[in-house]
Amino acid sequence: MLAANIKAKIKEADALFEQCDTGKPTIDNAFNGLVRVLHSAISEAEELSVFARKIIAGSRHKVWVEALLRTA
Repeated sequence: MLAANIKAKIKEADALFEQCDTGKPTIDNAFNGLVRVLHSAISEAEELSVFARKIIAGSRHKVWVEALLRTA
C-alpha cells in the first residue's frame, strides 16, 4: 500500500512538474505540496523512510526526483 501511494504521488507530481513553467501558482503549490509529502516520507523521523527512499529512487531518472533525494 505504501509503495502504491508513493508511486501515485510521484506520477501526479511528475505531471504537474511539466506545467510548473506556466506561472500558475496553483500548479506550483500543488507540485510543491506533493514534494513536501514525499520529502516527509523519506525523513529520518519516519518509520519506513528507508523503504520509501528505495521506492522514490526508482524514479531517479526524473530531474526533480534526483533533487528531492539529494536534499532529503
